[in-house]
Amino acid sequence: MGSNRVILNDKFRQQYDAFLSLLSFRPAFTAEDRLGIAAVLLLQDRLDEASTWFAKVDPAQVHERLQYDYLKAWLALSAADVPTARRIATARAATPLPDHWLAKFKELTSQLDEIDGKNPAAPSPGDRDATQDRQAAAEPVFAFKVEGKTITFNSLQ
Repeated sequence: MGSNRVILNDKFRQQYDAFLSLLSFRPAFTAEDRLGIAAVLLLQDRLDEASTWFAKVDPAQVHERLQYDYLKAWLALSAADVPTARRIATARAATPLPDHWLAKFKELTSQLDEIDGKNPAAPSPGDRDATQDRQAAAEPVFAFKVEGKTITFNSLQ
């Protein structure tokens, strides 16, 4: 896309635009606003900007503590701070949570286990995305390059 950022998901772009419009009327950002900004930046793979905004969040002022902890763990993982990410994910996965959030923290714990060289936890039978991701990762991958009349073939796995 070049240097211009374009959000291709129409629903997310509409929510993002509505969020920015809401923020434009605020005289000052709240802790929840900063947390939301960090979250939408992460959804756009804008990790450095998300980290900067997240650092401005005062956790004592956040009512959405579960979401705060998830972003903190994710950002720690992204910064290769595996101990912090594991501490948060393990603690949250061991507490009563709504199924949606429990699955997120368990998946994060599974990713941390893979980093540590452990076998990943098997996805639940109903988790279509995780099942497809793991099946795709197990398939052979190849790449080739054509230069003139020469084809270079590389195989992975």
